[in-house]
Amino acid sequence: MAMKLSGAPCCWGVDHPENPYLAPWKRVLDESAKAGFHGIELGPYGYLPLNTTA
Repeated sequence: MAMKLSGAPCCWGVDHPENPYLAPWKRVLDESAKAGFHGIELGPYGYLPLNTTA
């Protein structure tokens, strides 16, 4: 039986988007990909950008 696991930004200490000490969202996505995750939870609203093309 295969299991699928995912991570979340809270694994990187992301607790509130206004916390000035958070890891940058690009770093969290890069490191989660390097760890082998194909997807993660979004974390608190406002941490990940809503529009990455702007």
